[in-house]
Amino acid sequence: MRQSRFWFDYDRADLRRIRPLRLTLYAALALGAVAGYYGLEAPKAFDRLWTGLVLAFLPGYLVGCAVQWLLRPQRFAEHGRIIAWLGLISAFTSAVGVSALL
Repeated sequence: MRQSRFWFDYDRADLRRIRPLRLTLYAALALGAVAGYYGLEAPKAFDRLWTGLVLAFLPGYLVGCAVQWLLRPQRFAEHGRIIAWLGLISAFTSAVGVSALL
């Protein structure tokens, strides 16, 4: 991740370096979308998919961090910013999903 005065200047190459976290997160998002589609009661299919997806974001991130730590722990020191940004994004989107259910 390049240094920037805004602290979040990154590209796809940064995501490639944290592949275990990224792939685990994608799998969790897909499972959350499927679980939301079949498990939630909302009138529109998009609402069920979206809600399941955002509710799976934070748990998927946490499991992804564990997988990343088991496979490539040195990447946390090297790419801490992108990992932190993914954590902030996952927390925010999960909060939005919970608020949509309330």
